[in-house]
Amino acid sequence: MSDFNTFWKIYPHWSTRSKKALSKALWDNITGDGHSGSASVDGSRVKLTLQATTQELITGAKAYRMATEEQKYVAGAQVWLNQGRWLDHDDAEELAARWDRIQDHMKKMEVKGNVVPLSG
Repeated sequence: MSDFNTFWKIYPHWSTRSKKALSKALWDNITGDGHSGSASVDGSRVKLTLQATTQELITGAKAYRMATEEQKYVAGAQVWLNQGRWLDHDDAEELAARWDRIQDHMKKMEVKGNVVPLSG
């Protein structure tokens, strides 16, 4: 599975707000080697130019998913990418680790036959 598809599977796009093709184009533009960024202002508009590793984006998506589990509204994936929201959580590593533990537990439960997968 590609890194973008891993991201897409994790990202909490519960509404029709996330557009996969636009999100993929933004992903391709953002992914690179580590942190960098710049901002420019044109009148009342701010243009961000951001870069992140695929792992930073995936970690950020896991953190966002954990932080928004109880929320009614979530940002569309393209908005999240365009606004650099993977940088919003100071505890992203901790939240992502919690996500990974939950996913590992669910896989173990499926292997033991205790959980029926909801998809597929």
